[in-house]
Amino acid sequence: MIVIPKIVPDRKKCGSIIQGIFRGNYIILGLPIVINMFGEDQIGSAAALVPITIIVYNFLAVIVLSYFSHDKEINPFSWDMVKKIATNPLIIGSLLGIIYVMMPMKLPAILFKPISDIASLATPLALLVVGGQFKFNTVINNKKELSLTVIGRLVILPAVFLFIAVFLGYRGTELAPLIVLFGGPTAVSSYVMAKDMDCDSDLAAQIIIFSTLASMFTLFGWVFLMRTLGFL
Repeated sequence: MIVIPKIVPDRKKCGSIIQGIFRGNYIILGLPIVINMFGEDQIGSAAALVPITIIVYNFLAVIVLSYFSHDKEINPFSWDMVKKIATNPLIIGSLLGIIYVMMPMKLPAILFKPISDIASLATPLALLVVGGQFKFNTVINNKKELSLTVIGRLVILPAVFLFIAVFLGYRGTELAPLIVLFGGPTAVSSYVMAKDMDCDSDLAAQIIIFSTLASMFTLFGWVFLMRTLGFL
């Protein structure tokens, strides 16, 4: 939020870029990759990150996109800003989800099953929407922003935080989820968030597609590097 606005003058693009850099697709990729590397009996650390990343990503995304959706810089602690964040449907939904998990009573199976089935459609449906909204003619116009975001997401972010994780002593099954958390592609839901909160949704869609394509090579590279160095 300090560096990107100095490089990209368009605030709406800044919101999509910053979200594209920090918001990874861990929910979809984290568990499968760890299972393939270590087996289902070693997914404790990977599973523990899921609820934390959902809450943190959602709250940070709302804050960033709300701040950069305005054409001019605003006070992030103003009443209008606080109200916009507090009344965002994603924040309200996250809080209701936390309350539901903490309640002793659960929904009956007759209600929970169809809700769960609908929830499982969210990511495939979002991918279809992103693909349908993709515009090739705008890719050239956004080449600087795309390069900045993809490199920041897949190279700079994991280089910094994986180094910190290794320095702090993370190894093996504890380190593997962090490779996906910090080095995975941008989350599919970032497109919907950018569109809903009046940031550059075209750029957000392009970031998802290009970071997903590039991550097939960079994720392998990070896993190979960590294994070569003896940390996995």
